[in-house]
Amino acid sequence: MPAAIVTHAATGAGPAIVSRLEDDGFEVLAIATPSGGARPDLGGLVAEAGAATDVALLVNLMPPSPLGEVVASPVSTFSAALDIGLNSIFSACREAAALAVSTGAQLTIINVVSALGLVGLPKRAAEACSSAGILAASKALAAEWGPLGIRVGTIVAGPTAEWGIDLADMPGRIPLGRFVAPEDVAAAVSYAAGEHAAVLAGHAITIDGGWLAYGYREDT
Repeated sequence: MPAAIVTHAATGAGPAIVSRLEDDGFEVLAIATPSGGARPDLGGLVAEAGAATDVALLVNLMPPSPLGEVVASPVSTFSAALDIGLNSIFSACREAAALAVSTGAQLTIINVVSALGLVGLPKRAAEACSSAGILAASKALAAEWGPLGIRVGTIVAGPTAEWGIDLADMPGRIPLGRFVAPEDVAAAVSYAAGEHAAVLAGHAITIDGGWLAYGYREDT
């Protein structure tokens, strides 16, 4: 049975992804985000798990980021959010890749980020910057590690109910008429991790109900 690691697994689409991967036949190790806002040692946890089993799949989820106006928030809050998100996920990718290189194993890495890495909304600078950073890093890592048998890609998800926006306040802006559900994200991860996606590398699969394609209409 192939092994998978899911980081920040207790938030957002994490539980749905864990369940879907188990249905797909993976033995899943779920790593939750620690409480208290401290940066998790995801790299260390991934290295420890990888030393005990052959990891075929690493799924990193973007953890929640604090909301707040930039000028009203200390830089330390922004830096801490990037530590918990961008930096910890980069560390997890690095350690998983190092293990795969040392053993010659095939590895797929899927990073799940917010659609705010592609667009902007007020009071969400930390989430936007962390997501955009992981998007860029995923492309760079895919280019660097592809020759080593390591696939790296990204799932871009949103809007979701967790954004705290009322669907009624977005009339017509989501063509499919609903938020992205955790099960939608899990299905995208399942596809990207599967054999039918064997040539996907450096990709960013966007699941947003058509939100980013919609553009602007004055009466909404």
